[in-house]
Amino acid sequence: MGAVSKKAVLCADVEPMLDLSVDGELLADDSALLHGHVATCTQCRARLEAKRRLKALLAVAGTSVELPAELEQRVRSDLHTLRRTRNTRRAAGVLVVATIAAALAAVLVAQAPAATDATPAAPALAQAALARHALDVPVDVATPDPRRVQEFLAARVGALKVPRLDALGYGLSGARVVDVGNSRGAQLVYAGGFGQRLSVVAVPDPDGGLGRSLGGVVVELEQGGLRARTFATAGNVVSVVGELDQQRLRQVSFEFER
Repeated sequence: MGAVSKKAVLCADVEPMLDLSVDGELLADDSALLHGHVATCTQCRARLEAKRRLKALLAVAGTSVELPAELEQRVRSDLHTLRRTRNTRRAAGVLVVATIAAALAAVLVAQAPAATDATPAAPALAQAALARHALDVPVDVATPDPRRVQEFLAARVGALKVPRLDALGYGLSGARVVDVGNSRGAQLVYAGGFGQRLSVVAVPDPDGGLGRSLGGVVVELEQGGLRARTFATAGNVVSVVGELDQQRLRQVSFEFER
């Protein structure tokens, strides 16, 4: 792949990289090549986003839903087939992925408790943010400059506060555009000492409807050593995720709330 120039990159060249990118297994040079291509190719960008959404769905489902044994075996078998035939699947692969997603969706619907007025949306948003953080995929814009990140996101997602967190031990690495449920949102990525990462997932809420649905609730979740704090701000609903103690988590959250 290193010998292929940027001008000569074709969809067929990056196809084998898509799954590796979603799994965080690409080397830096190949990652740069892939993201340079998907920045101008809507077809490959759509395929990459579909794979990201599927992995996020699998991650969330794995933490909240116990799959029937037969379905779990089928999903594992299909995923194994996909990995063995990365370079030759196309339409067949898309069909298998769609089948897996549909099966998972059916299980989630069947096992989900009935919605009530007292059930806030915050836990679902926090789970989605945890899944996004766990993916650890390359950012769409890599810069420590909050102004450049704000400009990048403003044209794609909407206005979002991007504070500096250096005083709290985290430097801005960049941001990516993500899908959270049915909404387009943003994920800010910060890096701390000893390889620590901090994610801030924000979903635009210009009319305040999503914030009102939370009922003023601030939800804090802890999962696998990670903590997530979800809350409403003026114009967004925000989830802060990282390996933070409760006090530091709230200090970081305050920078987005004020």
